[in-house]
Amino acid sequence: MKRNSSVDIIKFVFSIIIILYHFGFAIWGGYIVVEGFFMITGFLMMSSMTKATDVEEVLPDSTARFVLRKYSSIFFPLLFSALIGFLAYEYPAEYLPRLLFEVFPMQMAGLDGLWVTGVSWYLSAMLLSVAILHLAARKNPEQFGYSVAPILCVLSYGLLCLQIGHLDVSDTWIFDFLNAGILRAVAGMSAGFVLFLLVKRSKKEISPVMRGVYSALEIGSWAGLIYFICASKEQYVGRYTRTSNDFIVVALIFGLLYLAFSGKTVLALVGNRKITGVLATASTYIFLNHYYWKMIIRNRYATVSVGKLLPLYLLMIALSSVLAWGLTEITYLLIRKLKKVKNGKK
Repeated sequence: MKRNSSVDIIKFVFSIIIILYHFGFAIWGGYIVVEGFFMITGFLMMSSMTKATDVEEVLPDSTARFVLRKYSSIFFPLLFSALIGFLAYEYPAEYLPRLLFEVFPMQMAGLDGLWVTGVSWYLSAMLLSVAILHLAARKNPEQFGYSVAPILCVLSYGLLCLQIGHLDVSDTWIFDFLNAGILRAVAGMSAGFVLFLLVKRSKKEISPVMRGVYSALEIGSWAGLIYFICASKEQYVGRYTRTSNDFIVVALIFGLLYLAFSGKTVLALVGNRKITGVLATASTYIFLNHYYWKMIIRNRYATVSVGKLLPLYLLMIALSSVLAWGLTEITYLLIRKLKKVKNGKK
């Protein structure tokens, strides 16, 4: 799939919203934009499955290979981010083995860790849900997307709101065997399946006038999204008020991603893919390297206001993200060189 400038920008902006939300900076509903990452994962997953025409792709172990490929793409960024966080937070050396549950995230399966990066719940929920949904959908992905995925999405989100009253991060065990984090990931990825099929059905050239309409809808979706996630804490008081706000934000994210993936907005045409590609990659490292700085800075400067601490927070995130990114790229370079040497000997 070609790189999509609009989606890259969405990923970057969502990562910024999340780090500001975690720091307590006037974004009360910021937790819900994580649904966007789940939807993107579901979209790309459905895209991969519908293109799987090779015989070996339908073998029994294809789900394991799919999950392994997904995990391998985040392994080194996660490894180096977790190590940097471990050192920055000055954990005792004897805690180092517990990083295994950070690098191989299984929190949603009931195995706890240090939670250094603070996003291990998301990675754990994502990997487990990728395995569940790929296994269920791989034989006939489009039929699954048209029939089962919409039901899964609605029922999962509905059950979460019924049981815990919101879609915020929760490790609640709803049925003793079903974790709320996994349920949230299943719902978001199922929405991504539907999103892919809708985009696939709308692949037609449009007039400049309609492109303007789509662009106006994109701007409106962004405006609505920012309004609801920046709502005051008081606006989220009450079980049903918070639930309705969460559903509205999920719908806006879905619409925004539909417009982005369809490529029918002006931004999709004029965006520089090289620049937005860097932003999209940066969003991964920002996501992995912000939480421990939130804990360190807020604990160390407990009496200082959030606004005054924000520049320091952003600076430390930037430095640690660049460091983790650099270490990852060096590792990839060494692996490529080792492969060349190995192939040369053969």
